[in-house]
Amino acid sequence: MKHVLKRWIHIGLIIVMVMSMAAAGGWADEEGNTQPPAVQETPEIGQPADFSGELVPTGYTADRSSITKGTRVKISVQLKYADRSAGEGITVDATRLVDSFSGGTIDSSAITVTPAGQSFLIDIPVTGLVYGGVGNSLKLMVSIGGKYEQIEIPIKECKEYEEPVYEPVVPETPDPIPAPMALMSRNEMETPMKAGETRTITIFVKNIGTSVMKSPLITFSASDSLFLPGSSSTLQMKDIYGGKTESVEIKVQALDEISNVSQYLEMKLDFRYYNNVTMADGSSSGRVTIPAEVKKKKEEKPEEPEVVIDSPVPNLIINGFNYGGSAVAAGSEFGLSFQFVNTSSTLPVENVVVTLEGGEGFTINGGTNTFYFEKIGKGGSKSVSVPMKVQSDVKNGAKPVNVSFKYEYVDNSKRIPVSSQMQITVPVYQPDRFEITYPTVPVMVYTGEETSVTMNYVNKSQTSILNVEAILEGNVETYTPVQNLGNMEPGKSGTVAFAVTAREAGQAEFTIKFTYEDGNGDVKTREFPVTMTVEEMMMEDPGMYDPMPEPEPEPQTNWKLIGGVAAAAAAIIFLIIRKKKKSAALKKETEMWNTWDDGISFSGNAEGGQEEEK
Repeated sequence: MKHVLKRWIHIGLIIVMVMSMAAAGGWADEEGNTQPPAVQETPEIGQPADFSGELVPTGYTADRSSITKGTRVKISVQLKYADRSAGEGITVDATRLVDSFSGGTIDSSAITVTPAGQSFLIDIPVTGLVYGGVGNSLKLMVSIGGKYEQIEIPIKECKEYEEPVYEPVVPETPDPIPAPMALMSRNEMETPMKAGETRTITIFVKNIGTSVMKSPLITFSASDSLFLPGSSSTLQMKDIYGGKTESVEIKVQALDEISNVSQYLEMKLDFRYYNNVTMADGSSSGRVTIPAEVKKKKEEKPEEPEVVIDSPVPNLIINGFNYGGSAVAAGSEFGLSFQFVNTSSTLPVENVVVTLEGGEGFTINGGTNTFYFEKIGKGGSKSVSVPMKVQSDVKNGAKPVNVSFKYEYVDNSKRIPVSSQMQITVPVYQPDRFEITYPTVPVMVYTGEETSVTMNYVNKSQTSILNVEAILEGNVETYTPVQNLGNMEPGKSGTVAFAVTAREAGQAEFTIKFTYEDGNGDVKTREFPVTMTVEEMMMEDPGMYDPMPEPEPEPQTNWKLIGGVAAAAAAIIFLIIRKKKKSAALKKETEMWNTWDDGISFSGNAEGGQEEEK
């Protein structure tokens, strides 16, 4: 039994030695390329190999905090690979799959692999990604040692594109404007009217508003010492346009007795005008003075002396004024100066007090509104200058400034006080403070891709902006080239957006034009030229991917060579056993067992073997 056991131990040692020789022969065969290498099947694209949880996404980094449609971005994906059999290093490669981005390049040399204990930390940078505006996923096919796995990373910085919603703007009904005012005057009179005299007086009517006075009718009435000899005191005038003057003639006759030198004609003008909504009725009134010589009826008493006729009343009238320009802006300061004259050629005036009242929308901007002059000679004149300010919320139009005169004159040893009042009109306008920002366009624009161009606006004026319209003109396409924004009250702001599409690459040039009516009724136009750089759309076939590198074949065992070596070993073992049996017959079994451990050694090769006994 002991003899059989030792024999099998000896056989096992020989088999181990033969297997080692076979393995060495297999590697040599592989290095020498004597046998065709076995081809390992590669999994299909989209059918990743099972990593059994060895490849795990741990995070990502993006070079932008907000990713919108058309934004170009670089994203680095971090993975963890846990495979204890991988050794000290692994080879990683990656390709792009169809996802929410277009473009994108992966440089294999930029992929970093960092050992971390029994795992590897992998960083894969993807450059040149362009977000398509839908979804938020980034997909990669990652290869490690011939294994493939699809990785999908949700990118939280992606902001999906939302089509702008355009609501139709319903124009608001404009506010009605007030009726235009009329300024009335007469022609020059070289001499005062005498008792019983008839004269034809020309009356001038100036429209100091902006609306047209349609079909104006003027009605006259005279003071107590005058009357109108014509058949009618109402006359038809021509239409009076804004800022224009029309005239009409009226016959006036003095009575045989004139009680006062200050006679006058009162006038009322009735007309139709457009108030920015519809036709409406309007009216304006005025008065012109008619200088006359006083004549009273003589009493039939021969003993009484003849009545002395008083001299004409000296009048103070404004014959010129200035407010610094054609109109005054609301909220601004200006200087009002005017000159007044003593119309009498025979009498001076004394103790003259001039008082100025600002009226609607005007205030005295420092200083006094009352002026005193001790004496103004016959035909003499004086000047007054007053600093004034226009309130910021006053509406546009001609605003009155009232000037009153109080003075005295001496006639026939009698001191007579006189009061009179005149009016100066100052046109006021609201400055245009409608602000519009320059158009905002995306950084990257592609051909055939719809792009949003936006502009912000705000009405900082004190009055409403009317009939605002935005128009796009140029070599781009848009569904809404004209947008009616309607009327905008003070303080109103908003945004206007155009969805444009460029069909050709290069420089796309277009203009956004705003038209509107400012607070003064003037039509304004403002243009904003825009130039966009358009690039060709990148076309990518979602079914095509970068070719996968051919995996290196693993060392294969040459079973034919091993089988031949095993057969040779079996033959050697058979010859050894046979020779042992012959030797056993010559010696005793006890002597063989006593000398086995230190007396037998073997040496041999694949061609044969020798046995030596000591």
